[in-house]
Amino acid sequence: MVPVHAAMTVEETGVNPLDVDPNGFRERCARRIQQGRVWFVFEDEHLLFKADVISDLPDVNYLEGIYVSPENRGLGFGTRCMKQLTNVLFDSYEVS
Repeated sequence: MVPVHAAMTVEETGVNPLDVDPNGFRERCARRIQQGRVWFVFEDEHLLFKADVISDLPDVNYLEGIYVSPENRGLGFGTRCMKQLTNVLFDSYEVS
């Protein structure tokens, strides 16, 4: 997951966090996973989907770092993953 997240950071900022602070970047990625803030799908050790949940509040969810593996793009796979993720996030709060 770290190489994919780093590549996304390079695309966004032009800076590779694995060059600037490799240990810190890996620690931050691991911490997000441990906190349950990264949703992902792996198959045979290959990352197919990932999304970082930056904010999970009753009124708003903020996601970033959405990734779908190239071979799964355009097939509805990412849409299905996002639908499942949003359902889980929305279901975690009671409707008043």
